[in-house]
Amino acid sequence: QLLHKLNSTTARSDHRTPMRYNTNTMSQPAFTLHTSFSPLISLYDTFLLDQFGVIHNGSQSLHGAVGCIESMLDRNKKLAILSNTSSPAHVALKRLKKYGLRDDMFAGGLVSSGEECAKYVRENYCCNFNEDASIVKAKKALWFTWKESETQNPLQFLSH
Repeated sequence: QLLHKLNSTTARSDHRTPMRYNTNTMSQPAFTLHTSFSPLISLYDTFLLDQFGVIHNGSQSLHGAVGCIESMLDRNKKLAILSNTSSPAHVALKRLKKYGLRDDMFAGGLVSSGEECAKYVRENYCCNFNEDASIVKAKKALWFTWKESETQNPLQFLSH
């Protein structure tokens, strides 16, 4: 089912007692809403962070995001970023500088939906060759992407 009624089992809003929501009052909570990373840092070795809306808003880093990331690194946590950007991962990582972050802070790197899409298109829709070097008929795909610029060329993105 796509729609579930959320039943609150706890209503406190401080970070020590998270709010729990449950799709069925007879089962374990479906998820827990935390208002702070602090109590979670010691529980995990690795954190996967979404980029937009978690680290920054497109203009500036979000309040406390850089400090939180630095705190996780001070505790030897491994970090990676998941992003819905259409840009290649290396381009998205370079953009982090304007938010006060360095790409080496993210040992797991950055996974972008654009790069994963390009990989899928490359593997499933680009020309393949038979052993005799004749072209195997390629499938067709229509790709809507960014306009070519001095720093980015969408065709180079596909050729990686």
